[in-house]
Amino acid sequence: MKLIPLGRSGRFAAVDDADFSRVNRYRWRATRRGRKWYAMRTPRVAGHPTAQKRIYMHRFIAGDVGIIDHEDGDGLNNQRHNLRVATKAQNTANSDVSDRSESGVKNVRWNKANRKWIAYAKADQRCIHLGSFADLKEAAYAAHVASVVLFGEFANCNRDSSVGLDVVQRRAIDERVTARIRVRFPQRDTSGCM
Repeated sequence: MKLIPLGRSGRFAAVDDADFSRVNRYRWRATRRGRKWYAMRTPRVAGHPTAQKRIYMHRFIAGDVGIIDHEDGDGLNNQRHNLRVATKAQNTANSDVSDRSESGVKNVRWNKANRKWIAYAKADQRCIHLGSFADLKEAAYAAHVASVVLFGEFANCNRDSSVGLDVVQRRAIDERVTARIRVRFPQRDTSGCM
């Protein structure tokens, strides 16, 4: 692994040794999208005096194969083992919790009317209500279970949410969530999640 400096930002992008010479030929800079940083360059478009195009380092390394997901969520880690082709839904599933989240937990919101935490999951352009919970940890765990069932290795939802829950609580939530997913998505395999 080698590091590529990103302009004057003081940030570096990690690349494999095999990609270093090809990537290091160009000047890269750090750019922020949301809360994540990425490496990018903006060469001029041939035949146009002012137009530029954006070339992201991870797409430069992986090639034009569709959406590229950073497995560890670090947009500056452009080593090949960390880059994988993904659908838009899988890439979204691997995203971090939104800055606008009132709970600070992915796929959990507060319901003022019944004064409980609502856990939900989104898949195939549908929102699935997973249940109402008095405890934020239980709601976070329900969202985590749904994410694992729906997105497998791309799931990045409240990974440490089971801390503080006993086995009985986890099993009850597992059964409740998988039952709801079976009803909404009968084609999905939910057998390996409990």
